[in-house]
Amino acid sequence: MSTQVWRFAYEENSLKYVLESEIATFPGFNPLGEGRHNSVESIVSDMKVGAVIILANFNIIDSSATVRAAGKVKDIRNDSIYVEWKKIIPSLSLHPHKIGAKQWEKESVFLINPQRVRDFKLDRLIKKCFPVSL
Repeated sequence: MSTQVWRFAYEENSLKYVLESEIATFPGFNPLGEGRHNSVESIVSDMKVGAVIILANFNIIDSSATVRAAGKVKDIRNDSIYVEWKKIIPSLSLHPHKIGAKQWEKESVFLINPQRVRDFKLDRLIKKCFPVSL
């Protein structure tokens, strides 16, 4: 699968707003945080039209991430990412391995490794939500 898949954390109480908007909402960034994609500029410069964003929050207690929505990037202009969102019902639970769990915990946005996309079966989810994406 050649489609980029990105993870964005989100505020639980703003999910409805995020899904109604066609512009991606960037999560808060920790300026001292780890990871390559710790600013709007770094995300916009690396993201491609056709990429998929999953909205997923990480639960430290059971080391799982819950995917509540997926969005296909339609356009990128300046610092705005235009997205077609699909709510995932029922939500999808992902269980990253120990090293991956650290990334999910510390980074609010990251590009998911293609092998992990396959391992998590996100390619199936994307095909279901956006049949002509792959």
